[in-house]
Amino acid sequence: MDKLKDYPVVISVPVQWGDQDSFRHVNNVMYIRWFESARIAYAERIGVWSLYDEEKIGLILASITCNYRRPVNYPDIVRVGSRISRIGRSSVTMEHKVLNGDGDVVADGDSVVVVYDYNHGRPYPLRQSMRAAISELEGKSF
Repeated sequence: MDKLKDYPVVISVPVQWGDQDSFRHVNNVMYIRWFESARIAYAERIGVWSLYDEEKIGLILASITCNYRRPVNYPDIVRVGSRISRIGRSSVTMEHKVLNGDGDVVADGDSVVVVYDYNHGRPYPLRQSMRAAISELEGKSF
């Protein structure tokens, strides 16, 4: 059973030797970086970058949590899934899950991402076009 089947964006990331700390397991910071990489892949899929290029409306991270379930060691290839669980007026809550090469859950967590107007330095309402892109990608309405 694929534990990431309900995650519309899944990326694969090879574990690098330098990702480990002195205890020879992947350092906790890397898990957050994996979440970030999947979050950015999700943003690309819903067209965030064109909105930023045109109007300087983008995303900014408000909070993030990570539950470390088991260590990861080199060599391995992790798979990271991201999905949106909630849409607010100007923010979305994303869920993330990381699996090791054996398919075990090694971490999970969530993040709150705010749609942000970089011209005026404040949150910006989520556009209907972005809501529609999220609903299409997720295969459900919010």
